[in-house]
Amino acid sequence: DLDEFLSWLFGKPTGQGDRQFLQTLVAEANALEAGWSLHKILDPEELAGLQSVLQVTDPRNLGIGRDVRDSGYKGYKSLRLAHAWKITSTFKRDVYDAQKKKITSQLRMVKKQKGEEVIPSVTTKL
Repeated sequence: DLDEFLSWLFGKPTGQGDRQFLQTLVAEANALEAGWSLHKILDPEELAGLQSVLQVTDPRNLGIGRDVRDSGYKGYKSLRLAHAWKITSTFKRDVYDAQKKKITSQLRMVKKQKGEEVIPSVTTKL
């Protein structure tokens, strides 16, 4: 069992932090092998942004479909985000990072040749 393994690994009774650490370690190892990983979104700002996408402009269009007819549920007038996950492709991220380094290097060369003021700097989220 996991608790027994953790006790053996850490040489002491395990706490929640040790358990989460090992689960993260296992998840990261599996992600490397599979080439993708799944992460539950916990950031309140990111969750609020996703919730805003679910805002319904015409609530009359909710609660009238087959999900309501077949289940006997009385209907609903809004959508609420329960959980969200982010899927990350490690291989695609590696390609993105390599391309980013290449472009950064090319920009440095152009700035050196043409002058810093030719290409304005732009900050992005990525």
